[in-house]
Amino acid sequence: MGSQRFDDADEAADSRDDKHRVETTRVPAPPSGYARIDSLDDLDDFPKRKRGKKKSASEPTSAPTEPESAPTEPESAPTEPISVPTERLEPIEHPPLPVTALIEPPLPETVPTEAVRGAGPATPVAGVDLAEPDYVDDGVAPIGEPYEEHGEALRSRRITDLEDEVAHLRKLGRRGTLDFGLLLLRVVVGAYLAVEGCRRFFGWFEGPSLNGFETTLLNTQNRAIGFDEQSAGVVAVGWSVAMIVVGIILVFGFLTPIVAAVGLATASLDLALGVTVAGAVHLFPDQKGSVAFGAALVVLLVTIILCGPGRYSVDGSRGWARRPGIGSVSMVIVGIALAVGVWMLFNGTNPLDSPGNP
Repeated sequence: MGSQRFDDADEAADSRDDKHRVETTRVPAPPSGYARIDSLDDLDDFPKRKRGKKKSASEPTSAPTEPESAPTEPESAPTEPISVPTERLEPIEHPPLPVTALIEPPLPETVPTEAVRGAGPATPVAGVDLAEPDYVDDGVAPIGEPYEEHGEALRSRRITDLEDEVAHLRKLGRRGTLDFGLLLLRVVVGAYLAVEGCRRFFGWFEGPSLNGFETTLLNTQNRAIGFDEQSAGVVAVGWSVAMIVVGIILVFGFLTPIVAAVGLATASLDLALGVTVAGAVHLFPDQKGSVAFGAALVVLLVTIILCGPGRYSVDGSRGWARRPGIGSVSMVIVGIALAVGVWMLFNGTNPLDSPGNP
């Protein structure tokens, strides 16, 4: 075998580990001229040997005479000492890579706060969607900053909006003297209807009483345009009682649309009777058979139905008392239809084509 050679510096450094020993039982005896190494510590005392040239196969080799003696080498060949590195090479340490460096593209370390909820313009960040998220605003702000600040701002804005709405509704609810005017109108019209009904039924205040009112309906001057003789008494009673009841209830403002519709029917019958007896529509007071007062009473009752009784009434808390709607218009139609039905059933004369009384 050739002379002992060592590998590169790394293998020599790793071979110096004291934990690894050479098992002598498994290592064969070294050949003549070589020393046996049982431990890595033996390298410290290992004699530096001179390495010469290899002998060629043609050169004779002399057998060693002593088992422990080193082989003879020519002294003329220069040799260099074998140097064993004693310094241990330190491993190169690489800094650990962060987890974010393994993600492609890398995520930003922070996201601008104003970009979370769209509070203001934010600088675009690569890989991050700064668009406003789609969510249902149920009035509950998310947890954490800046969501808590956003929730406080949202609640404050809602409170302000509610206060503004309440102020606007209060402003709209200011009716001024409208309710007082409706009260005055309702009391005057209701009082007149009640008094006139008492005059026709009881004969109070120099009224015609029930018999005189029945005669007026029969129109003895021209029976052709008067009410039917068999039904004149019933119509007189019902007409007078209706005026009394409507007048009293209308003063208090109870079930105003319905009650005023019945009053509108009685006033319309009075207007139709006056036009039929006069033979024409006389709307000026100085004309014979003027129906101006009857026409004015009809208009006032329609106004009460359409405007409502106002707050100063029994119906003050109802919707038709302050903001009447389509129901009031229907009550006007019902009142006029009721008057037309009674007139056509018990008289049948066309007021606009009546010859009138002579």
